[in-house]
Amino acid sequence: MEKLRAAVIGLGMGKQHIKGYQSHPSVDVVAVADLNEELCHSVQKEFGISASYRDAQEMISREKPDIVSIATPNKF
Repeated sequence: MEKLRAAVIGLGMGKQHIKGYQSHPSVDVVAVADLNEELCHSVQKEFGISASYRDAQEMISREKPDIVSIATPNKF
């Protein structure tokens, strides 16, 4: 079975989504997105994720994930 490709938008609460996905053997987190570029790079490095983006639409277009977690505050 091929692994599902996951991406996470919003890296405050999104870190918990990453941990959950990475604990599942059938999911790879392939990219993260957040408006805070420093946070993106930090989380990317911390969790060993191959790509990070400031623009979520660009991430989805390029990475073509099977799963997307949107972990942003409701106001956004």
